[in-house]
Amino acid sequence: CHIFTVDKTLANGEFDKCKSRIVLHGNEQDPDLYPDKSSPTVVIHSIFVCLAFAAFQGITEVAKIDVKGAFIQTPREGPPVYIRFSPQLTKLIVKRFPQYAKYVNDKGCLFGKLLKALYGCIQA
Repeated sequence: CHIFTVDKTLANGEFDKCKSRIVLHGNEQDPDLYPDKSSPTVVIHSIFVCLAFAAFQGITEVAKIDVKGAFIQTPREGPPVYIRFSPQLTKLIVKRFPQYAKYVNDKGCLFGKLLKALYGCIQA
């Protein structure tokens, strides 16, 4: 896996926070373990029905929402997925959580088991 980081700034250009995203290498997973790689998406007919219902009710304004973090809060299903954190990412993890230092292997890596969905997984 690898990590992307970006510094976020306020409107005045002042540093606000650093945001990161860990991404897996799904190409290293065995595709035969995951026969159903489909992803649930909305069907256009469902949108039309909702719009028709709104029009019938006299609703002139509709909106959409985006649930922040909904993807990464989804529990994983299927066979377990174990990930190896690179030495660079392991250093960041151990810096933040020193209690994990005892689990670093001789190549400087940590291993973990995914409990939630993560960007880059075949199942994602």
